Amino acid sequence: LILTILGNTVIFASVPSYPFYPPDANMLNEAMLMIMLVLSPIILLDFILLSSELFRSRPGIRKLGGSFFVSSGFFLIMILSTVFTIVWDYIPLVGDLFRDAIWVIFLILGVSVFLPLFLINKASRGTFESINSVVKNKKKASLIIAIISLTTIIGAVALEFPIDHNLSGDSLKVLSYNIQQGSDESGNKNFDAQYEVIRYLDADIIGLQESDTCRISSGNSDIVRFVSNRLKLYAYYGPKTLTGTFGIALLSKYPILNPKTFYMKSKGEQTATVWAQIMVGSTKFNIFITHLGNYEDPAEDRSQIVQQENILSVTNSLNNVILMGDFNFELDTEQYNITVAQLYDCWEVALGKTIGNVPEGWETRLPDGRIDHIFVSGELNTTVTSITYTGGTAADHPCVL
Repeated sequence: LILTILGNTVIFASVPSYPFYPPDANMLNEAMLMIMLVLSPIILLDFILLSSELFRSRPGIRKLGGSFFVSSGFFLIMILSTVFTIVWDYIPLVGDLFRDAIWVIFLILGVSVFLPLFLINKASRGTFESINSVVKNKKKASLIIAIISLTTIIGAVALEFPIDHNLSGDSLKVLSYNIQQGSDESGNKNFDAQYEVIRYLDADIIGLQESDTCRISSGNSDIVRFVSNRLKLYAYYGPKTLTGTFGIALLSKYPILNPKTFYMKSKGEQTATVWAQIMVGSTKFNIFITHLGNYEDPAEDRSQIVQQENILSVTNSLNNVILMGDFNFELDTEQYNITVAQLYDCWEVALGKTIGNVPEGWETRLPDGRIDHIFVSGELNTTVTSITYTGGTAADHPCVL
């Protein structure tokens, strides 16, 4: 597990230059992943052995209560620690210790699971023998393997795959949406409400921000898959959850070509951008989705300006660019000015502009205080027919269509 994590972790403190494109997974990374999956039943065996020891020793209520208190407290600390690897910039004094340290958290977890095995009494050997007897019994072993294989195959077949949406190719609906880890305006988990917003708007290309819900701190529930499976869309997840980056994802009715993720220079929270191509008829579009760090006074911190410069250095030489996301900057900033010097703000060039039902507080901020933007390159600036801010209370940000 640790070797798999390390093979997919970027140590940003040592990255020489930006924008940074992480290397593709190599054979060793893939081998470590396969070995980890093959060895994963060891966790189940450990659970059986420890449970057997617990029943055999018959601990009293006081000991059980104390053990539950310690173990649940430790589990909570570990979950919070995984969160700290993302928001380390907001933690005073010790925050820097959590940067690029996700592997350390899992190392502590692994050691914590391994060490209690030494506490197992010799009297529990019967448990080992019972497990061994199952392995030696070919019929039982074959049955277990068959059940595991069958359920795996059924799960794979039952998955919903992208379909041909029979698109005409003469128009393109683009949606940018910060979904706040699948939570609504009140902070309650609400995948269904966000799915309904996305389904109703029926966009051809969807850029999601803060979509990294497939973490233990979010119950390992995957909103990208939740939406893409139901709408039968192509999907690209963007940055890995190991990088301490808020999630960015691309969903599309069209096949996603050459998807990649690059990272921008970040003084604080690590930021990233998704870049992919979409073919609509004979036209190739370059799609970019990003989520910049929070705005700081440029006199004290120019990191957000540098992040946007990193993105623009990539888009500068490309045609048919659509850049969308939560940029965390408003119109009266240097970041916005350097962006519209190269690209066009869809709100400014659209023929029709609408502010619909938006989360509380955004009615007075929009349009001048908007931070969720869609920008396009010069070839597209006269083709933007409409733009709308909407989404209701399904998230704490309005979506942009």
